[in-house]
Amino acid sequence: MTPLTRSKIGACLILLAVPALPVSGGTLYPVISKVEILFSMVSHHCHLTDRVSFYNSYGSPKGNLYYAVPHLVYEPSVTLYNPYNEPLTMTRSRVKIWDPPVGFTFKKNDDFLRDAFAAGEFHGLARLQIANENNVNARKTFTLSLSSPTESGQPGAPIVLQPGESKTFSAWVESNWNWGVETAGGYTPRAFFDWNFSNDFTNRDGRTLSAFGAEAVSSNFTHYLHDPRAGFQTDALSLAAARPAATRYSFETSSGWAGNWVAIKVDEVVRVQAKAMRAFPASATPDFQVALLKGLSPTIASDTVKGFPLSVSGIIQNEAAPVISRAFRVEGILQHPIDMTPGGKTPFAALTMVAKASALRGNLFYATPVVPAAELYELHFVERTHFYEDPPMPSDAPTGGLEVLGVERVGDKLYVDYTATANSIGLAYGAVRGTSSLEDGFTDDLSAVTTKMASQSAAGIYKAIIDISGRGDRYFVQIEY
Repeated sequence: MTPLTRSKIGACLILLAVPALPVSGGTLYPVISKVEILFSMVSHHCHLTDRVSFYNSYGSPKGNLYYAVPHLVYEPSVTLYNPYNEPLTMTRSRVKIWDPPVGFTFKKNDDFLRDAFAAGEFHGLARLQIANENNVNARKTFTLSLSSPTESGQPGAPIVLQPGESKTFSAWVESNWNWGVETAGGYTPRAFFDWNFSNDFTNRDGRTLSAFGAEAVSSNFTHYLHDPRAGFQTDALSLAAARPAATRYSFETSSGWAGNWVAIKVDEVVRVQAKAMRAFPASATPDFQVALLKGLSPTIASDTVKGFPLSVSGIIQNEAAPVISRAFRVEGILQHPIDMTPGGKTPFAALTMVAKASALRGNLFYATPVVPAAELYELHFVERTHFYEDPPMPSDAPTGGLEVLGVERVGDKLYVDYTATANSIGLAYGAVRGTSSLEDGFTDDLSAVTTKMASQSAAGIYKAIIDISGRGDRYFVQIEY
Protein backbone atom coordinates (compact mmCIF):
# COMPACT_ATOMS: atom_id res chain seq x y z
CA MET A 1 0.00 0.00 0.00
CA THR A 2 1.22 3.45 -0.82
CA PRO A 3 2.37 5.55 2.16
CA LEU A 4 -0.01 8.36 3.00
CA THR A 5 -0.51 11.14 5.46
CA ARG A 6 -3.58 10.60 7.59
CA SER A 7 -5.09 12.25 10.63
CA LYS A 8 -8.47 11.96 12.32
CA ILE A 9 -10.65 14.98 12.96
CA GLY A 10 -13.90 14.00 14.66
CA ALA A 11 -15.75 11.66 12.32
CA CYS A 12 -13.58 12.62 9.37
CA LEU A 13 -10.38 11.40 7.83
CA ILE A 14 -7.94 13.67 6.01
CA LEU A 15 -5.92 11.97 3.29
CA LEU A 16 -3.02 13.19 1.20
CA ALA A 17 -3.29 12.40 -2.51
CA VAL A 18 0.08 10.74 -3.09
CA PRO A 19 1.89 10.41 -6.45
CA ALA A 20 0.32 8.09 -9.01
CA LEU A 21 1.19 4.38 -9.04
CA PRO A 22 1.37 2.10 -12.06
CA VAL A 23 -1.49 -0.36 -12.59
CA SER A 24 -0.65 -3.77 -11.10
CA GLY A 25 0.15 -6.68 -13.40
CA GLY A 26 -0.74 -10.37 -13.31
CA THR A 27 -4.05 -12.18 -13.53
CA LEU A 28 -6.71 -10.85 -11.20
CA TYR A 29 -9.92 -12.71 -10.37
CA PRO A 30 -13.13 -11.35 -8.91
CA VAL A 31 -14.25 -12.22 -5.42
CA ILE A 32 -17.41 -14.22 -4.86
CA SER A 33 -19.04 -11.99 -2.27
CA LYS A 34 -22.33 -13.87 -2.09
CA VAL A 35 -24.01 -17.07 -3.28
CA GLU A 36 -27.68 -17.55 -2.54
CA ILE A 37 -30.17 -20.31 -3.32
CA LEU A 38 -33.75 -19.14 -2.97
CA PHE A 39 -36.41 -21.80 -2.37
CA SER A 40 -40.01 -21.24 -3.43
CA MET A 41 -43.21 -23.14 -4.02
CA VAL A 42 -45.32 -22.88 -7.15
CA SER A 43 -48.09 -24.97 -8.69
CA HIS A 44 -49.05 -25.69 -12.29
CA HIS A 45 -52.03 -27.35 -13.92
CA CYS A 46 -51.20 -30.67 -15.59
CA HIS A 47 -49.95 -30.09 -19.14
CA LEU A 48 -49.38 -33.61 -20.51
CA THR A 49 -52.29 -34.90 -22.61
CA ASP A 50 -52.86 -38.12 -20.68
CA ARG A 51 -52.89 -36.33 -17.34
CA VAL A 52 -55.18 -33.56 -18.55
CA SER A 53 -57.54 -36.20 -19.94
CA PHE A 54 -57.51 -38.20 -16.72
CA TYR A 55 -58.58 -35.31 -14.49
CA ASN A 56 -61.09 -34.12 -17.07
CA SER A 57 -62.65 -37.60 -17.21
CA TYR A 58 -62.20 -39.15 -13.77
CA GLY A 59 -61.64 -36.30 -11.34
CA SER A 60 -64.02 -35.55 -8.53
CA PRO A 61 -64.85 -32.88 -9.41
CA LYS A 62 -64.08 -33.48 -13.07
CA GLY A 63 -61.84 -30.96 -14.79
CA ASN A 64 -58.07 -30.45 -14.96
CA LEU A 65 -58.46 -26.83 -13.84
CA TYR A 66 -59.70 -28.02 -10.44
CA TYR A 67 -56.25 -29.54 -9.77
CA ALA A 68 -52.67 -28.32 -9.78
CA VAL A 69 -49.27 -29.92 -9.15
CA PRO A 70 -46.99 -28.28 -6.54
CA HIS A 71 -43.32 -27.79 -7.47
CA LEU A 72 -40.28 -26.95 -5.36
CA VAL A 73 -38.26 -24.15 -7.01
CA TYR A 74 -34.54 -23.57 -6.37
CA GLU A 75 -32.84 -20.51 -7.81
CA PRO A 76 -29.14 -19.82 -7.34
CA SER A 77 -27.67 -16.34 -7.69
CA VAL A 78 -24.02 -15.27 -7.49
CA THR A 79 -22.51 -11.87 -6.70
CA LEU A 80 -19.03 -11.08 -8.04
CA TYR A 81 -17.03 -8.21 -6.57
CA ASN A 82 -13.98 -6.41 -7.94
CA PRO A 83 -11.83 -5.27 -4.99
CA TYR A 84 -9.05 -3.91 -7.19
CA ASN A 85 -8.28 -0.41 -8.44
CA GLU A 86 -8.52 -1.41 -12.06
CA PRO A 87 -11.38 -2.82 -14.16
CA LEU A 88 -11.83 -6.56 -14.59
CA THR A 89 -13.02 -7.69 -18.01
CA MET A 90 -13.93 -11.33 -18.66
CA THR A 91 -15.48 -13.04 -21.65
CA ARG A 92 -17.35 -15.10 -19.08
CA SER A 93 -16.93 -16.37 -15.56
CA ARG A 94 -18.23 -19.57 -14.02
CA VAL A 95 -19.27 -20.75 -10.57
CA LYS A 96 -19.76 -24.35 -9.47
CA ILE A 97 -21.95 -25.29 -6.48
CA TRP A 98 -21.97 -28.72 -4.84
CA ASP A 99 -24.48 -30.30 -2.44
CA PRO A 100 -26.70 -27.47 -1.16
CA PRO A 101 -27.06 -28.40 2.52
CA VAL A 102 -30.83 -28.15 2.83
CA GLY A 103 -33.38 -30.94 3.26
CA PHE A 104 -37.14 -30.96 2.72
CA THR A 105 -40.36 -32.76 3.58
CA PHE A 106 -43.75 -32.32 1.90
CA LYS A 107 -47.36 -33.02 2.79
CA LYS A 108 -50.59 -33.09 0.85
CA ASN A 109 -52.92 -31.51 3.38
CA ASP A 110 -51.88 -33.40 6.55
CA ASP A 111 -50.38 -36.51 4.94
CA PHE A 112 -46.66 -36.87 4.25
CA LEU A 113 -45.84 -37.54 0.59
CA ARG A 114 -43.11 -40.05 1.46
CA ASP A 115 -43.03 -42.60 4.27
CA ALA A 116 -39.47 -41.44 5.01
CA PHE A 117 -40.80 -37.94 5.67
CA ALA A 118 -43.26 -39.38 8.20
CA ALA A 119 -40.32 -41.17 9.85
CA GLY A 120 -38.51 -37.86 10.34
CA GLU A 121 -36.20 -37.91 7.30
CA PHE A 122 -35.54 -34.80 5.22
CA HIS A 123 -34.39 -35.27 1.61
CA GLY A 124 -31.99 -33.02 -0.28
CA LEU A 125 -32.52 -31.70 -3.80
CA ALA A 126 -30.84 -34.69 -5.44
CA ARG A 127 -33.53 -37.02 -4.02
CA LEU A 128 -36.27 -34.95 -5.66
CA GLN A 129 -35.70 -36.28 -9.18
CA ILE A 130 -37.35 -39.50 -10.26
CA ALA A 131 -34.03 -41.20 -11.14
CA ASN A 132 -32.60 -40.65 -7.65
CA GLU A 133 -35.61 -40.70 -5.37
CA ASN A 134 -34.25 -43.82 -3.59
CA ASN A 135 -30.55 -43.06 -4.05
CA VAL A 136 -29.08 -41.91 -0.73
CA ASN A 137 -25.76 -41.17 -2.50
CA ALA A 138 -27.26 -38.86 -5.13
CA ARG A 139 -25.64 -35.45 -5.45
CA LYS A 140 -26.98 -32.13 -6.69
CA THR A 141 -24.68 -29.65 -8.39
CA PHE A 142 -25.03 -26.36 -10.25
CA THR A 143 -22.63 -24.91 -12.81
CA LEU A 144 -23.47 -21.35 -13.80
CA SER A 145 -21.98 -19.72 -16.87
CA LEU A 146 -21.93 -16.01 -16.03
CA SER A 147 -22.06 -13.26 -18.63
CA SER A 148 -23.64 -9.90 -19.25
CA PRO A 149 -26.84 -9.67 -21.29
CA THR A 150 -26.55 -8.39 -24.85
CA GLU A 151 -28.70 -5.51 -26.07
CA SER A 152 -31.34 -8.06 -27.09
CA GLY A 153 -31.27 -9.66 -23.64
CA GLN A 154 -29.38 -12.80 -24.67
CA PRO A 155 -26.46 -14.10 -22.60
CA GLY A 156 -22.92 -13.80 -23.93
CA ALA A 157 -21.72 -10.21 -23.58
CA PRO A 158 -18.46 -9.76 -21.64
CA ILE A 159 -18.48 -9.07 -17.93
CA VAL A 160 -16.94 -5.74 -16.97
CA LEU A 161 -16.50 -4.95 -13.30
CA GLN A 162 -15.28 -1.46 -12.55
CA PRO A 163 -13.10 -0.90 -9.46
CA GLY A 164 -15.19 -1.65 -6.40
CA GLU A 165 -18.17 -2.75 -8.48
CA SER A 166 -20.36 -5.80 -7.82
CA LYS A 167 -22.81 -7.57 -10.08
CA THR A 168 -25.34 -10.24 -9.22
CA PHE A 169 -26.00 -13.03 -11.72
CA SER A 170 -29.00 -15.33 -11.87
CA ALA A 171 -30.61 -17.62 -14.44
CA TRP A 172 -31.29 -16.18 -17.88
CA VAL A 173 -35.04 -16.11 -18.51
CA GLU A 174 -36.17 -15.42 -22.06
CA SER A 175 -38.50 -12.45 -22.48
CA ASN A 176 -41.27 -14.67 -23.90
CA TRP A 177 -40.93 -17.34 -21.20
CA ASN A 178 -43.96 -18.77 -19.48
CA TRP A 179 -44.85 -22.23 -18.22
CA GLY A 180 -46.56 -23.00 -21.53
CA VAL A 181 -43.31 -22.28 -23.39
CA GLU A 182 -41.32 -24.32 -20.86
CA THR A 183 -43.51 -27.41 -21.31
CA ALA A 184 -44.43 -27.12 -24.99
CA GLY A 185 -42.20 -30.14 -25.68
CA GLY A 186 -44.23 -32.42 -23.41
CA TYR A 187 -41.81 -34.73 -21.62
CA THR A 188 -38.92 -32.65 -22.99
CA PRO A 189 -38.99 -29.33 -21.14
CA ARG A 190 -37.02 -26.30 -22.24
CA ALA A 191 -34.58 -25.35 -19.46
CA PHE A 192 -36.08 -25.18 -15.97
CA PHE A 193 -38.41 -28.14 -15.31
CA ASP A 194 -35.71 -30.22 -13.66
CA TRP A 195 -37.52 -33.53 -13.18
CA ASN A 196 -35.22 -35.56 -15.45
CA PHE A 197 -31.70 -36.18 -14.12
CA SER A 198 -30.46 -36.86 -17.66
CA ASN A 199 -31.26 -33.32 -18.80
CA ASP A 200 -28.75 -31.96 -16.26
CA PHE A 201 -30.38 -28.54 -16.55
CA THR A 202 -28.53 -27.09 -13.55
CA ASN A 203 -25.17 -27.76 -15.22
CA ARG A 204 -25.89 -27.58 -18.97
CA ASP A 205 -28.28 -25.07 -20.47
CA GLY A 206 -31.18 -26.69 -22.28
CA ARG A 207 -31.48 -23.81 -24.77
CA THR A 208 -27.91 -22.96 -25.79
CA LEU A 209 -26.57 -26.45 -24.93
CA SER A 210 -23.57 -24.62 -23.50
CA ALA A 211 -21.03 -26.99 -22.01
CA PHE A 212 -19.90 -24.15 -19.73
CA GLY A 213 -23.07 -24.37 -17.63
CA ALA A 214 -26.56 -22.98 -17.21
CA GLU A 215 -26.69 -19.45 -18.58
CA ALA A 216 -26.83 -16.73 -15.92
CA VAL A 217 -26.80 -13.01 -16.61
CA SER A 218 -26.21 -9.94 -14.51
CA SER A 219 -29.12 -7.85 -13.35
CA ASN A 220 -29.72 -4.13 -12.98
CA PHE A 221 -31.10 -4.93 -9.53
CA THR A 222 -28.36 -5.48 -6.99
CA HIS A 223 -28.73 -8.58 -4.79
CA TYR A 224 -31.83 -9.87 -6.53
CA LEU A 225 -32.92 -12.42 -9.09
CA HIS A 226 -32.74 -11.21 -12.67
CA ASP A 227 -36.24 -12.53 -13.40
CA PRO A 228 -38.28 -14.55 -10.85
CA ARG A 229 -40.83 -15.94 -13.32
CA ALA A 230 -38.98 -19.20 -13.93
CA GLY A 231 -36.42 -21.04 -11.79
CA PHE A 232 -35.18 -24.62 -11.69
CA GLN A 233 -37.95 -26.75 -10.27
CA THR A 234 -39.14 -30.29 -9.69
CA ASP A 235 -42.53 -31.88 -9.09
CA ALA A 236 -41.05 -35.15 -7.70
CA LEU A 237 -42.25 -34.54 -4.16
CA SER A 238 -43.47 -38.12 -3.64
CA LEU A 239 -42.29 -41.53 -4.94
CA ALA A 240 -43.05 -43.16 -8.28
CA ALA A 241 -43.66 -46.68 -6.96
CA ALA A 242 -44.24 -46.18 -3.26
CA ARG A 243 -46.50 -43.21 -2.86
CA PRO A 244 -48.38 -43.40 0.45
CA ALA A 245 -51.98 -44.52 -0.05
CA ALA A 246 -53.37 -41.68 2.07
CA THR A 247 -52.04 -39.14 -0.45
CA ARG A 248 -54.16 -40.49 -3.33
CA TYR A 249 -57.76 -39.52 -3.98
CA SER A 250 -60.21 -42.41 -4.13
CA PHE A 251 -60.75 -41.89 -7.87
CA GLU A 252 -56.95 -42.09 -8.37
CA THR A 253 -56.75 -45.32 -6.35
CA SER A 254 -59.64 -46.98 -8.13
CA SER A 255 -58.10 -46.10 -11.52
CA GLY A 256 -54.61 -47.25 -10.55
CA TRP A 257 -53.38 -43.69 -10.97
CA ALA A 258 -50.20 -42.76 -9.10
CA GLY A 259 -46.85 -41.05 -9.54
CA ASN A 260 -44.11 -39.13 -7.79
CA TRP A 261 -45.82 -35.91 -8.87
CA VAL A 262 -48.97 -35.02 -6.94
CA ALA A 263 -52.06 -33.29 -8.31
CA ILE A 264 -53.96 -31.56 -5.50
CA LYS A 265 -57.33 -29.87 -5.58
CA VAL A 266 -56.74 -26.14 -5.89
CA ASP A 267 -58.64 -25.36 -2.67
CA GLU A 268 -56.47 -27.78 -0.66
CA VAL A 269 -53.04 -27.35 0.91
CA VAL A 270 -49.44 -28.36 0.29
CA ARG A 271 -47.06 -28.14 3.24
CA VAL A 272 -43.29 -27.85 3.10
CA GLN A 273 -40.62 -28.09 5.78
CA ALA A 274 -36.97 -27.21 5.22
CA LYS A 275 -33.90 -27.39 7.41
CA ALA A 276 -30.15 -26.98 7.09
CA MET A 277 -28.43 -30.37 6.94
CA ARG A 278 -25.71 -32.30 5.17
CA ALA A 279 -27.36 -33.55 1.97
CA PHE A 280 -24.66 -35.99 0.78
CA PRO A 281 -23.66 -38.73 3.23
CA ALA A 282 -20.05 -39.41 2.13
CA SER A 283 -17.87 -38.01 4.89
CA ALA A 284 -14.85 -37.38 2.65
CA THR A 285 -16.57 -34.46 0.90
CA PRO A 286 -17.38 -31.01 2.35
CA ASP A 287 -20.91 -30.34 3.51
CA PHE A 288 -21.11 -27.61 0.87
CA GLN A 289 -18.68 -26.22 -1.66
CA VAL A 290 -18.53 -23.33 -4.10
CA ALA A 291 -15.74 -22.77 -6.62
CA LEU A 292 -14.82 -19.88 -8.87
CA LEU A 293 -13.92 -21.06 -12.38
CA LYS A 294 -12.00 -19.18 -15.06
CA GLY A 295 -14.61 -19.63 -17.77
CA LEU A 296 -11.99 -20.78 -20.28
CA SER A 297 -12.62 -24.54 -20.37
CA PRO A 298 -15.70 -26.71 -19.79
CA THR A 299 -13.54 -29.09 -17.73
CA ILE A 300 -14.01 -28.27 -14.06
CA ALA A 301 -10.60 -29.42 -12.81
CA SER A 302 -8.57 -27.40 -15.32
CA ASP A 303 -10.89 -24.39 -15.12
CA THR A 304 -10.92 -23.99 -11.34
CA VAL A 305 -9.41 -20.88 -9.80
CA LYS A 306 -10.22 -21.79 -6.20
CA GLY A 307 -12.75 -23.84 -4.27
CA PHE A 308 -14.33 -22.82 -0.98
CA PRO A 309 -15.46 -25.85 1.10
CA LEU A 310 -17.73 -25.10 4.06
CA SER A 311 -19.31 -26.99 6.93
CA VAL A 312 -22.96 -26.74 7.85
CA SER A 313 -21.85 -26.76 11.48
CA GLY A 314 -22.23 -23.25 12.85
CA ILE A 315 -24.68 -22.14 10.18
CA ILE A 316 -26.45 -18.95 11.22
CA GLN A 317 -30.19 -19.55 11.55
CA ASN A 318 -33.11 -19.23 13.93
CA GLU A 319 -31.92 -21.68 16.57
CA ALA A 320 -35.29 -21.53 18.34
CA ALA A 321 -36.99 -22.76 15.15
CA PRO A 322 -34.38 -24.35 12.87
CA VAL A 323 -37.04 -26.02 10.72
CA ILE A 324 -38.88 -23.61 8.43
CA SER A 325 -42.49 -24.72 7.96
CA ARG A 326 -44.99 -23.21 5.55
CA ALA A 327 -48.43 -24.16 4.27
CA PHE A 328 -49.74 -22.97 0.91
CA ARG A 329 -53.18 -23.17 -0.59
CA VAL A 330 -52.51 -24.74 -3.98
CA GLU A 331 -54.51 -22.10 -5.83
CA GLY A 332 -52.56 -19.39 -4.00
CA ILE A 333 -49.25 -20.49 -5.55
CA LEU A 334 -50.67 -21.22 -9.01
CA GLN A 335 -48.86 -19.98 -12.11
CA HIS A 336 -51.04 -20.29 -15.20
CA PRO A 337 -49.34 -21.56 -18.38
CA ILE A 338 -49.76 -18.22 -20.19
CA ASP A 339 -48.78 -16.09 -17.17
CA MET A 340 -45.93 -13.70 -17.98
CA THR A 341 -45.38 -13.00 -14.27
CA PRO A 342 -44.37 -15.26 -11.37
CA GLY A 343 -48.07 -15.75 -10.67
CA GLY A 344 -48.53 -17.19 -7.20
CA LYS A 345 -44.97 -18.48 -6.90
CA THR A 346 -43.84 -17.75 -3.32
CA PRO A 347 -40.43 -17.96 -1.60
CA PHE A 348 -40.18 -19.60 1.80
CA ALA A 349 -36.44 -20.03 2.57
CA ALA A 350 -32.95 -19.09 1.43
CA LEU A 351 -29.46 -20.50 1.90
CA THR A 352 -26.83 -17.77 1.67
CA MET A 353 -23.04 -17.97 1.62
CA VAL A 354 -21.84 -14.45 2.37
CA ALA A 355 -18.31 -13.08 2.53
CA LYS A 356 -17.19 -12.01 5.98
CA ALA A 357 -16.48 -8.32 6.39
CA SER A 358 -13.06 -9.10 7.84
CA ALA A 359 -12.14 -11.13 4.74
CA LEU A 360 -13.29 -8.33 2.47
CA ARG A 361 -11.35 -5.76 4.49
CA GLY A 362 -8.16 -7.77 4.12
CA ASN A 363 -8.92 -9.06 0.59
CA LEU A 364 -7.94 -12.53 1.81
CA PHE A 365 -9.68 -14.68 -0.81
CA TYR A 366 -6.60 -15.44 -2.90
CA ALA A 367 -4.01 -14.86 -0.19
CA THR A 368 -0.86 -16.94 0.22
CA PRO A 369 -0.73 -18.94 2.42
CA VAL A 370 -4.29 -20.02 1.77
CA VAL A 371 -6.86 -18.76 4.26
CA PRO A 372 -9.43 -21.44 5.27
CA ALA A 373 -12.85 -20.95 3.69
CA ALA A 374 -14.47 -20.81 7.14
CA GLU A 375 -12.53 -17.57 7.76
CA LEU A 376 -13.73 -16.11 4.46
CA TYR A 377 -17.42 -17.00 4.42
CA GLU A 378 -20.34 -17.86 6.64
CA LEU A 379 -23.59 -19.69 5.87
CA HIS A 380 -27.06 -18.34 6.70
CA PHE A 381 -30.35 -20.22 6.49
CA VAL A 382 -33.36 -17.92 6.80
CA GLU A 383 -37.06 -17.82 6.14
CA ARG A 384 -38.24 -15.72 3.19
CA THR A 385 -41.68 -14.44 2.26
CA HIS A 386 -41.07 -12.55 -0.99
CA PHE A 387 -38.48 -12.19 -3.75
CA TYR A 388 -37.00 -8.82 -2.92
CA GLU A 389 -36.01 -9.16 0.71
CA ASP A 390 -32.65 -7.81 1.78
CA PRO A 391 -29.86 -10.39 2.02
CA PRO A 392 -28.33 -11.29 5.37
CA MET A 393 -25.38 -9.24 6.55
CA PRO A 394 -22.19 -10.97 7.67
CA SER A 395 -22.11 -11.29 11.42
CA ASP A 396 -18.95 -9.17 11.65
CA ALA A 397 -20.26 -6.28 9.57
CA PRO A 398 -19.26 -2.87 11.03
CA THR A 399 -21.92 -1.02 12.97
CA GLY A 400 -20.44 2.45 13.22
CA GLY A 401 -17.53 4.75 12.56
CA LEU A 402 -15.43 5.18 9.45
CA GLU A 403 -12.10 3.50 8.92
CA VAL A 404 -9.87 3.93 5.87
CA LEU A 405 -8.33 0.65 4.72
CA GLY A 406 -6.18 1.92 1.89
CA VAL A 407 -5.48 4.77 -0.48
CA GLU A 408 -3.95 4.50 -3.94
CA ARG A 409 -3.53 7.00 -6.74
CA VAL A 410 -3.60 5.66 -10.28
CA GLY A 411 -3.18 8.42 -12.85
CA ASP A 412 -5.67 11.14 -12.00
CA LYS A 413 -7.87 8.85 -9.90
CA LEU A 414 -7.63 8.52 -6.14
CA TYR A 415 -9.00 5.23 -4.80
CA VAL A 416 -10.03 5.21 -1.14
CA ASP A 417 -11.14 1.93 0.44
CA TYR A 418 -13.02 2.35 3.69
CA THR A 419 -15.54 0.76 6.01
CA ALA A 420 -18.59 2.35 7.58
CA THR A 421 -21.90 1.20 8.99
CA ALA A 422 -23.17 -1.76 6.98
CA ASN A 423 -26.57 -1.62 5.37
CA SER A 424 -28.44 -4.27 3.44
CA ILE A 425 -28.69 -2.37 0.16
CA GLY A 426 -25.03 -1.38 -0.03
CA LEU A 427 -25.62 2.37 0.24
CA ALA A 428 -22.18 4.00 0.36
CA TYR A 429 -21.83 6.54 3.14
CA GLY A 430 -19.62 9.61 3.29
CA ALA A 431 -19.53 13.06 1.72
CA VAL A 432 -16.22 13.89 0.00
CA ARG A 433 -14.61 17.33 0.09
CA GLY A 434 -11.11 18.52 -0.79
CA THR A 435 -8.59 21.34 -0.49
CA SER A 436 -5.13 22.37 -1.56
CA SER A 437 -4.62 24.14 1.77
CA LEU A 438 -5.56 22.77 5.17
CA GLU A 439 -5.47 26.31 6.53
CA ASP A 440 -8.27 27.35 4.16
CA GLY A 441 -10.46 24.36 5.05
CA PHE A 442 -12.18 21.82 2.81
CA THR A 443 -13.95 24.18 0.46
CA ASP A 444 -14.09 21.95 -2.64
CA ASP A 445 -17.21 19.84 -2.99
CA LEU A 446 -15.97 16.70 -4.78
CA SER A 447 -19.33 14.95 -5.06
CA ALA A 448 -19.53 15.59 -8.83
CA VAL A 449 -16.17 13.90 -9.42
CA THR A 450 -16.58 11.06 -6.91
CA THR A 451 -18.02 7.60 -7.54
CA LYS A 452 -18.78 5.49 -4.49
CA MET A 453 -19.08 1.71 -4.78
CA ALA A 454 -20.24 -0.90 -2.27
CA SER A 455 -19.31 -4.58 -2.12
CA GLN A 456 -22.99 -5.61 -2.40
CA SER A 457 -22.67 -8.22 0.32
CA ALA A 458 -24.02 -5.86 2.99
CA ALA A 459 -20.59 -5.89 4.62
CA GLY A 460 -19.97 -2.14 4.99
CA ILE A 461 -17.07 -2.21 2.53
CA TYR A 462 -16.87 0.84 0.25
CA LYS A 463 -14.61 2.32 -2.38
CA ALA A 464 -14.57 6.02 -3.26
CA ILE A 465 -13.08 6.84 -6.67
CA ILE A 466 -12.19 10.53 -6.85
CA ASP A 467 -11.08 12.34 -10.00
CA ILE A 468 -8.35 14.76 -8.89
CA SER A 469 -7.33 15.92 -12.38
CA GLY A 470 -5.43 19.19 -12.27
CA ARG A 471 -5.28 19.34 -8.48
CA GLY A 472 -1.55 18.60 -8.10
CA ASP A 473 0.34 16.10 -6.02
CA ARG A 474 -0.40 17.79 -2.72
CA TYR A 475 -4.15 17.76 -2.47
CA PHE A 476 -6.12 16.78 0.62
CA VAL A 477 -9.38 14.88 0.71
CA GLN A 478 -11.81 14.58 3.60
CA ILE A 479 -14.53 11.94 3.86
CA GLU A 480 -17.21 13.29 6.16
CA TYR A 481 -19.30 10.84 8.15
